[in-house]
Amino acid sequence: QSLDVVKCIKGYMKKCGTPLQRELFDFGTEHFQKSVEQFCAPNGESRTKFLAESPCIHDKVLKQKAYKDNCVNPLLATLDHTKQLENQDDRLDASCCGYNKWEACTFGLIDKSCGAPAK
Repeated sequence: QSLDVVKCIKGYMKKCGTPLQRELFDFGTEHFQKSVEQFCAPNGESRTKFLAESPCIHDKVLKQKAYKDNCVNPLLATLDHTKQLENQDDRLDASCCGYNKWEACTFGLIDKSCGAPAK
């Protein structure tokens, strides 16, 4: 299903995106597609690691109020703010910045609560 979403967006980018936007999209999704393929492989290393670490991540991070308050809500506020930006490059910059902050916050909590191998 995840790869179907990528195909759908790729079709949109092909019809509506500029050459630079298409190139950036392809660059950004290449790693994602490879990760999904590795994760979905039966007994794949990524999948096995995820299944081993996910109970801790779920219970000690994702279910906690601190995660929502410190990681999720700022990301949602940033994404909401991007609606007001008229320039597409500004939207992309703000979205990427918000995502990077969310990722750093999330991985920091995972590292603290479940250990570095869980990241």
